[in-house]
Amino acid sequence: MMFVHHCSSCDRDQLVFPSMFTGATRAEGGLAVSFTCWCGAEQTHLEQPATATREGHQLVA
Repeated sequence: MMFVHHCSSCDRDQLVFPSMFTGATRAEGGLAVSFTCWCGAEQTHLEQPATATREGHQLVA
């Protein structure tokens, strides 16, 4: 799982890789991932679960 996170320390949008993770815990509304930003600051990102809907789609077999 990779994601873009806005760092509150360096004020930049950074691409975060799994190798940067320092921890993960279940949180209300998703998964809280702790990591070290490229600038060295400890950060936390709340990853919300993906949702899928079939509204407006026609299934064809």
